[in-house]
Amino acid sequence: MKDLRPAVFTWTGEAMVPTPESLPLCMRQFDKGELYQMRAMRERSVKSHNEFMALVKEAFDNLPEHLASRFPTVSRLRYWCLAKCGYCAEKTRIFQTRHDAKVFEDYVIESSTTSYCQVESNVAMIWTPTSQRYKYDPEMDYEEFEKSKEAVLELLADMIGVHPRELKRNAGKAA
Repeated sequence: MKDLRPAVFTWTGEAMVPTPESLPLCMRQFDKGELYQMRAMRERSVKSHNEFMALVKEAFDNLPEHLASRFPTVSRLRYWCLAKCGYCAEKTRIFQTRHDAKVFEDYVIESSTTSYCQVESNVAMIWTPTSQRYKYDPEMDYEEFEKSKEAVLELLADMIGVHPRELKRNAGKAA
């Protein structure tokens, strides 16, 4: 059986009808007259996604000086938080010397806007955060997005020295 990509459907009360965006995908991967089992997934909401982005922006605007220089943009702060909270892919590379590992770390820092690298001895560890883009077939489903949102909220609140509820309240006002 071929590997099928998720498609989005609307329930009409009688049939599941693919959305206009999903129709070409359905035409390519489904055979007429065949049976397919569907799995219901809860869609991420635009409201929750936008709320999360407002939370990160609010924290970014209130970073203490000693942290502000580490994060030149809101996106860099969000990527770092996702990686720090474990919502990332992690790779390890072993080098002959610490110097080689540091050269590699410099390369990652200069060439990537999302990944982070840390060197211990001759080992470089690279973290690339999971994408939170909001579109069909996102890397994060509803549950994982909500969990990542809460974890990052707690980390950001700790970084700026406020309670998560206060950060959420202030971000709500700003949004």
